[in-house]
Amino acid sequence: MPEVDYLIDLSTGETTPLPRAILRSHRTGRTHFPPPGQYAASPDGSRLAYRGKGEDGSLQIFIAGIDGTGVRQVTHDPVGAVTPAWSPDGSTIAYQRRGSGEDGNIHVLDVATAESTQVTDEPRPCRVCYLQPVFTPDGSS
Repeated sequence: MPEVDYLIDLSTGETTPLPRAILRSHRTGRTHFPPPGQYAASPDGSRLAYRGKGEDGSLQIFIAGIDGTGVRQVTHDPVGAVTPAWSPDGSTIAYQRRGSGEDGNIHVLDVATAESTQVTDEPRPCRVCYLQPVFTPDGSS
């Protein structure tokens, strides 16, 4: 697996390596192919949400400027958080709660307050898959 991930400018086709600050916090030490949904660009293209190794060693969601500035961990879920997806207005991020097979439900994080709300309630959560949440184009669900 390459040690660098890239941004692609869809207008020009130009590729640019992701900033080191993002790559450092993104690397999880896994050697197999990473799961889908590891990065999500904000609707205005200025920020990147991604999963990385949190302060406690579990997978968590981070936000950084697309240039690598302002890296911050936005989830502190005790079992982990993966597969971020921005809402169309950029105010919330949906993600899958994930860790040791304890959960698999989708949560929504308010970016301004860092508060999360569980939005699915599956009695038998998926223990071996990564769910990729998406918002409807109008952001209503």
